[in-house]
Amino acid sequence: MAINLRKVCLPSTGTIFDAIKSLNESGVGIVFVCDSENCLLGTVTDADIRNGLGKSISMKKPVSMIMNHNPTSMLENATNIALKKKFSETGLRSIPLITANGRIVAYRMIQEFLPLNNNKTVFLIMAGGFGLRMGNLTKDKPKPMLKVKNKPMLQHIVEMAVKEGFEKIF
Repeated sequence: MAINLRKVCLPSTGTIFDAIKSLNESGVGIVFVCDSENCLLGTVTDADIRNGLGKSISMKKPVSMIMNHNPTSMLENATNIALKKKFSETGLRSIPLITANGRIVAYRMIQEFLPLNNNKTVFLIMAGGFGLRMGNLTKDKPKPMLKVKNKPMLQHIVEMAVKEGFEKIF
């Protein structure tokens, strides 16, 4: 896996705004705050930024004001078993890998350890009944086929299910 640490590492002199920019550009969901030797000083996530902004901390302030000063990390030679266990214990999405001197050399993402789920979630549409309460509207047409905004209700339901990622629709 090719890792571009420049996209996710921010110097301790960086601002909260710089952290937001890095989060947006990297898409990783975390920023590692490092010193000039690339040693890990802390981490920043979108939750840290929200908390800081909630406390009225200016985006021009140093990122060190909102960072987690005690981040979880593992040594660079950590096994996949150890990493999987750490992800399971902490619920973190990313863990930086560091040297014995604390220099960040890589990071691992929880997605690497999640099993691929090839089973698609089923979406079941319950469309039974006689539509008696609908009176004349359902005299010649079943309720799921009544139009809302020029489309049958059933079509709206199926389109929304597809938009949400369901592939097995019954």
